[in-house]
Amino acid sequence: VSVLSVLFNWDIIEKPFRHLGKLKYFLMTLLIVLPVKELFAEKWDEKKVRLILRLFLISSAVAAISGIIAVYTGFNPLKMKEACHPTRSCGLYGMYMTYGHGVSFLLIVLLGLIIRKKEVSSYAHPFLLITSTIINFIGLIYSYTRGALLSLLLSVPFYFLKTHKKKFIFIMISGIFVLGMAIKFNPALNDMFTKRASSNLERISYFKAAFYGFKERPLLGIGHKNFEPNSIRLKTKHNLYLPQVQGHAHNNFIEALASTGLLGLISLVLFIGFWMFEVYKRNDLIGFISFPFLVNFVISGMTQYTFGDGENLFFILFMYILHASSFSRNAEA
Repeated sequence: VSVLSVLFNWDIIEKPFRHLGKLKYFLMTLLIVLPVKELFAEKWDEKKVRLILRLFLISSAVAAISGIIAVYTGFNPLKMKEACHPTRSCGLYGMYMTYGHGVSFLLIVLLGLIIRKKEVSSYAHPFLLITSTIINFIGLIYSYTRGALLSLLLSVPFYFLKTHKKKFIFIMISGIFVLGMAIKFNPALNDMFTKRASSNLERISYFKAAFYGFKERPLLGIGHKNFEPNSIRLKTKHNLYLPQVQGHAHNNFIEALASTGLLGLISLVLFIGFWMFEVYKRNDLIGFISFPFLVNFVISGMTQYTFGDGENLFFILFMYILHASSFSRNAEA
């Protein structure tokens, strides 16, 4: 659908081949699933998994620390350059919102590994796992990305939806209550959630512009990755807030609607829906961590175009590869 959206909008896309090139992540995913399946079956042993997981835990924590240092000093020591923002951490990313949502994806996975720590203790010591989780959570806080924090908190209870429904309800209610109290009594969190009127209006402006873009070409949209280049035109034409500022839709589903039309939105919803259905059926570790991860992905996608950020898309599709390369439709586990 994304390829068709570019082909049918060739006349209004400045560099159509570049837009087609943006689809490389999806093509790579399709091509790599079977090789990864063979890799796990033939050559992937416990020693290699342990090495990669430990390096992953350590490197992500070091990246978070480097981003926090940048907030206080104005200089990121690992990137060897000025901080990306004077008050918000980007880790080693170039943009604080991309980092915030990326580390939120990471944290929901790490929390699942902590819950099932007995199964993964031979791959990562619980101390290393918990320490990395705490440091990355601090990194998330310092990114001040409210959508990422909210999606993390709301996705945690889904670890218990399948087997402990009462615990799921209790954790969900408790989490909302604790977040509400934290917002009320913590000045930094209060500012994050209640004092960003300009940011809210800017998002609404993008939402409206994306809808107008969809109305122009409803079936296949205005072209994959072509909403952002047209956002100024659409906002100016329809007299929307901040017409001079260009940007994406800040929403996975609205972005899909504008750029790939109704067919693109349906495709995205089906992709996520079938993926969630398949991981919910699984009774193994990958299924256990993947379902809350997907809930996080869906919720975060309401406030940010995470399916369009290269760094986050890479992580999302990596999780899909882990699932698709190990899932059997003939067995639940």
